[in-house]
Amino acid sequence: MQRIEGAVLALCCYTEPVSRHQSEIAFKMRIEIAKWVAEGRTDQEIPDIYVRRYGSKVLVDPRTFPAWWTPWVPWFIVILAVVSGFWILRRWHANPLPAALPPLGHDATELTRSRSR
Repeated sequence: MQRIEGAVLALCCYTEPVSRHQSEIAFKMRIEIAKWVAEGRTDQEIPDIYVRRYGSKVLVDPRTFPAWWTPWVPWFIVILAVVSGFWILRRWHANPLPAALPPLGHDATELTRSRSR
């Protein structure tokens, strides 16, 4: 029965198998599948019934499930962002900007002469 529930998508959104989806429609489908299993229908007959009713989009396509590494991608991005942030802050702290820049249009030698007077 679990295998059948995992092979059929919930009719409300077609994104999750009936076995995992928590909608009312998925709950009704689980009851319906359990009833058909109790009546003695085969593992192939039940998905075929749903295909006749709703089309082939109701079947789970194994190619649509994410690869094993997919959940790790967001964590990798967060770690990379934190490490990059620390690296940028460390470089910024190691090479601070000068306290004051000379005004535009003045020569640096003129500025030092005027300060020494």
